[in-house]
Amino acid sequence: MADTRTTTAPNGAEPFDELASPDGLEFRNTLDLLFAALRAEAAAARMLETIPEQTPKATSVSLHGAHILSMAKKHKKVRPGLADLLEEAFCLLEAYSANLVVMSLR
Repeated sequence: MADTRTTTAPNGAEPFDELASPDGLEFRNTLDLLFAALRAEAAAARMLETIPEQTPKATSVSLHGAHILSMAKKHKKVRPGLADLLEEAFCLLEAYSANLVVMSLR
């Protein structure tokens, strides 16, 4: 008779439920929207020029990015899917921070 034991380790992968949770999907969607917004930087720069008091500062964006990166490191072993999303958010914030610096030089 064939042995029907599973060959996958019980803690080998993050459960699908965590990755497909409404919060996880919403965060993924938010990152996608932020990435699209960063690609439309030329339009965003002109819009921000019309309301300079609303323009975020590069230093505050970097501080938020550093906080998100520290959260990613805390979750790396426990929830790797969430950690990956947080790391991606950090990278997008760093890119946005750099864009703010470039826009301020004009």
